[in-house]
Amino acid sequence: KLGEGFPGHVAQSGKPLVVEDVSTDERLTSIATREQGFRSRVCVPLSSREKVLGTLFAATRSLREFTDQDVALLTSISHQIGVALENARLYEDANARLAQLTALQETTSAVASTLDLGKLLNLIIQQATTLLDADGGVVNLVDWEKLEDKVVAAYGSAASLIGRPSKLESSLSGWVALHSEAVISNQVRADSRVYQPALAWAGVGHIHSAALAPLTVKEQVVGTIAVIGTQEGKSDFGPHDLDLLVAFANQAATAIENARLLEEERQRADELDALRTTLADIAAELELSSLLQAIVERAAGLLDATGGEFGLYDETRQELRIAACHELGKDYVGTRHSLGEGAMGRVAQTGESLIIDDYQTWEGALAQYSHVHATLATPLRVGSRLVGVFTTVSTDPERRFTTADLHLLDLFAQQAAIAIENARLYEQAQQLGVIEERQRLARDLHDSVTQALYG
Repeated sequence: KLGEGFPGHVAQSGKPLVVEDVSTDERLTSIATREQGFRSRVCVPLSSREKVLGTLFAATRSLREFTDQDVALLTSISHQIGVALENARLYEDANARLAQLTALQETTSAVASTLDLGKLLNLIIQQATTLLDADGGVVNLVDWEKLEDKVVAAYGSAASLIGRPSKLESSLSGWVALHSEAVISNQVRADSRVYQPALAWAGVGHIHSAALAPLTVKEQVVGTIAVIGTQEGKSDFGPHDLDLLVAFANQAATAIENARLLEEERQRADELDALRTTLADIAAELELSSLLQAIVERAAGLLDATGGEFGLYDETRQELRIAACHELGKDYVGTRHSLGEGAMGRVAQTGESLIIDDYQTWEGALAQYSHVHATLATPLRVGSRLVGVFTTVSTDPERRFTTADLHLLDLFAQQAAIAIENARLYEQAQQLGVIEERQRLARDLHDSVTQALYG
């Protein structure tokens, strides 16, 4: 160590040291020096640009008095060696940097070659881990509404972390996302920013260091990328590693955004195609009760929901009557909800759609729906007239309805309302036809009796 023994003393002071008899010098710490029988010694620093790189010494087994000329000669030699060492280091660093930049270019090209989001995320973390000679790594995507991030891709020693969420205010990746700043932590287990439950995992996995960079798109952090080293492997990350990770993260963020946009477009196209097929199915149904049941079933399938209900609005009684029900565990058909009662009544009262993430903690929850976790409700209108309220529900605790789900349901509801109105008109037309037929038969009967009496 610096200050320990003859070399440590010279490295710390940066000055030559002459020892006439090492065996009697209290600074001697090397057992090998004593066993080899060395007696006299001269030691000088190896330096370049006023920075000590190491030490150079010469020793004899017999006593010898090293002169000032000896010291000057050895010092001159050490200067030449120091310069050569520095040049070799610079050359090695240049080659390493060139190799990394070449690898970065190849990695960026590989990442840009796919637009499948799942494959892209896995490829990104694999390439980043290889690029920085790390032992593993993760990609986190941020949910700013919940103020948390979630591991969406993991590789190497971090593979077991896939799917793990953490709060932004209590994790190192969250710190990076909140501050939009890359960071190195070479003492992970002593870092207060590290998510506490992850400390146990870090200890078991012998995780010593980590480097993290934000994934930024249009000045908005969408996630983070983190690579980790181990005590057995690469123990520390340096500034150059962080620069390389940031450069890669910038390219990866653009690729992720492009893949997300493409996936959203594909999903939207699939949803619109499913919507078109669903609407075609219900448009062919003209019997009202069958139509309402079909609407509930098709909408649940469209939104990947557990089931749903349709409440037909009775303007005279100012209430909703459940006219169709699907997969809710009970048959609620025929039950009624007044305005403001439950999710359905709330939508009928306000005229606005409603998304409920956790129905059981919602202030308007009804006891009969104790098995429901998430609810999405929207009104069905023809012009300004309320036809009814449609709800879809999920009994899966992990399922949450989004604004995209609501938009899709609104599109479905607009067409469903028209189909319901058509079915109503068809039903009324049938009833009118029956009445007209009865009147015709009555007239015919009246005429035939009159003619018989006349005859």
